[in-house]
Parts: sequence; C-alpha cells; structure tokens
Amino acid sequence: MMRRGPRLILLAAVWPLLCAAQIPAPDSLFCLDHLAGVRAAQRRYADAASLLEHCLRIEQPLLGAEHPRVMTMLNNLAVLYNSQNRWAEGERLLQRALELREKVFGRDHPEVAATLNNLADLYRAQGRYLKAEPLFRRAIAIWEKSAGGAHPHLGTALNNLAALRYELGYHEGSERLLRRVLAIWEKTLSPDHPDLGALFNNLAIVCRAQGRGKQAAQFATRSSAILGKALRPPAASQIVWGDAER
Repeated sequence: MMRRGPRLILLAAVWPLLCAAQIPAPDSLFCLDHLAGVRAAQRRYADAASLLEHCLRIEQPLLGAEHPRVMTMLNNLAVLYNSQNRWAEGERLLQRALELREKVFGRDHPEVAATLNNLADLYRAQGRYLKAEPLFRRAIAIWEKSAGGAHPHLGTALNNLAALRYELGYHEGSERLLRRVLAIWEKTLSPDHPDLGALFNNLAIVCRAQGRGKQAAQFATRSSAILGKALRPPAASQIVWGDAER
C-alpha cells in the first residue's frame, strides 16, 4: 500500500503520454485502473471514466469479454456513467455485465449481486421503481445466502432499497431496513467509517419524516461527527438522501 501512492501520482503525470503511445503495458494499465478509483473517490467522475474507457479498449480484446477483470471494469464504468447522469450508457453496460457474470459465475454469485444492486440503483435514481425493487431484493437474497447475512455489501443493498421505499413514502418500512443495515455495519465496519456516517444521516431523515425530531437530531449529530472528520466521502454506491439538519 505504501508503494502504490507514488506510482499513482507518477501515472497521473504520464497519462497523456500513455494514451498517445497506446502502450498496452499490463502494469501501466493496472495503475491506470487504480488511478481511476482515486479519481472516483475524489468525485472526478469524468476523469475516472476516461481512464477506465482507455483500459477497457485495450484489455477487452486481449483478455476477452468474459474475463473477470473485464466484467469488473464494465460494472465500474457503468457506475461512473450513472454518477454523471449518463443513464442510457450506464444501463447498457450494466445489462452487459449482468449477462456476462450470470453466464460465467452463475445466477447466485456475489458478483452478480453487485451488478444487480448497481442496475437497480440506476433505475431507482430515474424513478423506475417497479424495475428497481425486484433487482434490489434479488441482490439482497444472494448476499444473505452467500455471506450469512453479515456482509457490508448486503448493508449497501438494504440501504439502497430503504432509499427506494422512502421515496415511495413508506417511511416505517424504510426505517426497518436502515436499522438492519446498522446492525450489519456496526459489526463489519469501523465506528468512524464514512458509510456509517451516511447511514446515520439517512436514519435522521426517516425519523424526521415520521415526526420524531429528537431522535432525528441524535442521528444527525452522530452523522456529522463521523463525516466531519472522514478522509473520504461515503462510497459511490451509498445513498445519502439529503441534509438531515434542514
């Protein structure tokens, strides 16, 4: 881990040269892939997408469409497109990634669940709730079976389903899902993890929507304490519904 930082900084400097030379060096592509992750964490989604597009153009012909690395890049690039509201492009890539992962890994594999969650969240963000909810529930069922009900990714899917239920006006059901997320993440994440901060924000919102202002304020305070000192924002797949302080 200590060596990766300098390599990523170097690649940021020589990235235009690599593009111009079109050098398919595996180590360089590995670094560019990880640099894309850095850019995404900085919310520089367009830059991150350009990096992944370059990697994908080189690696897909070399490795084949069914290589796990290629499928992961398709999934991640789609998430970056979604972050830029490039819905049609994101949907196309996620559907392709889902088709490939189901073919290679089987319908009940955790990698399939990850793509299901991302595709469902794309539909949720567009208000296409009837398409989103079954995909969320399928992803949840896969992670419940594969991880025994205690994996951070299960919490992510439950959190995103809670967002959908909240947007449909089912505040009590949303809160039940969020409290289940809390039980999972308190066991699997550190107490100051940014995703926990986002979760407390979401709990504050659903409590306030149900008229429980005192409890909402308590959750909002816990959220601010974590997010105020976080070194990175919550994961891109996490839903932060708004500012609970408002």
